[in-house]
Amino acid sequence: MSNLFGQFIFEQLITKEQLRWLIEKMNVTNPLEYRIEETGSATAYRSFSALVMGMILQVDGDQTSGYDSCLTSSERVTWIQNGIRYLKREKDRTGYDEKLGWVHAFAHGADLLGTIISHPKCTQEYVVEALEVISDIFQKSQQPFIDEEEKRLGLAIFFGIESGNLSQKLLCEWIKKQRFEELDGSRESYQRLAMYKSFLATIYFKMEIKLSYILIFSKSKSVLYVSFQSSIFLMQYNTIFLISYLLSASIFCPCSLARVRVLSLSPFLFCFLHSGCLLYTSPSPR
Repeated sequence: MSNLFGQFIFEQLITKEQLRWLIEKMNVTNPLEYRIEETGSATAYRSFSALVMGMILQVDGDQTSGYDSCLTSSERVTWIQNGIRYLKREKDRTGYDEKLGWVHAFAHGADLLGTIISHPKCTQEYVVEALEVISDIFQKSQQPFIDEEEKRLGLAIFFGIESGNLSQKLLCEWIKKQRFEELDGSRESYQRLAMYKSFLATIYFKMEIKLSYILIFSKSKSVLYVSFQSSIFLMQYNTIFLISYLLSASIFCPCSLARVRVLSLSPFLFCFLHSGCLLYTSPSPR
């Protein structure tokens, strides 16, 4: 059904009046709060409402769409605020349900979050708030995602980067604040870290596919040049740290870049930090 509705929206198969009718209905009912404490069919209703709202926000911000600016300024602000708040409030982590099919509330909520932070009218305040929501999801997680919802959260970050609303500097500052310093021996703490690594890997892989990069290390200048398309980032190597091993059990500590042996770019996310703080990740318990 979601694919069919997406076709109606993105191929502009419904009239503007019909779209306005739907928008006004959602304004009145606020479906993201529908029986928020309940699971099952109530979660499915919230989840697919998030998906629909994301589609509408996407065309609202698309100047090439016939539905461009279909939301009023006040509606847009309300939808953005409600969309960010939704993943703060949602507790049901059900992915696939044998009776209901795909529920996937966190995946659809992540899709909505990605649309929000990549929207042309999204402010930096909302971007920061969205990052805080994602941080909260990982830090307070008591159970793992089963159906790769953390990767959808990673895609949300990527869309923010791609749109230009989420700067590399802001992303680096946010990553520095994340702490998984010790595993307390519980399965839950290990699962939180594993989800976070999967989340970071998704961002990296998407950037690797989307952007052409060149890594050039100049020993004489002790400088690392990183080229993402036409953007060149220039930083002193002693303030550059490798964030997490992601797919291996290695630990990288602050050191001269010459001592860091890069076996493969694919398993790693390079995060360029502007202070001497390294995210420490412990080896997985075996």
